[in-house]
Amino acid sequence: MPDGPHRSLPMSRAWKSLLRWAESPANPPEDGPERLKRALAADWDDGRVGQLMPDLHKIEAASGSIGPGAAVRLVEDLRRRAAGSPLAFLLLDYFARSLSGNCSHGRTLTTSVAVALKDRCVRALRQMEEHVLRECGDTRIAEISGRLGGLSDECDLSQIAKDLCDVRNGNHRRPLPKKTGLHDGPPIP
Repeated sequence: MPDGPHRSLPMSRAWKSLLRWAESPANPPEDGPERLKRALAADWDDGRVGQLMPDLHKIEAASGSIGPGAAVRLVEDLRRRAAGSPLAFLLLDYFARSLSGNCSHGRTLTTSVAVALKDRCVRALRQMEEHVLRECGDTRIAEISGRLGGLSDECDLSQIAKDLCDVRNGNHRRPLPKKTGLHDGPPIP
């Protein structure tokens, strides 16, 4: 299946789907946050972040007894396993900062995940804008940038982080809620 005009965009299909949504003004604005959630979930599901989560939970639980310096070293040791995943690297960075006390976002893993999701979102949206500028020029960038601009603020990234970090019954990722209500679909004329 060809990716169309965005073959050269080095991002997953979920991010390309978000960009295709932003290109067409006919697409309903309420679909944007849902596509953004799917793109972030696709980054989460790339395998690396899920593999790191059990170790990060253990480090978080032991951080009080082993001290912040040892906990940060344990987080840094996980970097090899995060190779190739921008979200995994961001998560390790923010979690290491939270353990060392050099951050303002709090000391929990869930909060670090929320901050990493926000940062990944901002970086990915910027990467898509730069791609459109290279491929299409100045003519369409204002329209697409306007549609992509406020998406990260419309999503409740802290709730997504809680959903993704849920460790009840060994489940490290609950599926994002689907639209199931009568009024959740597209409007019928």
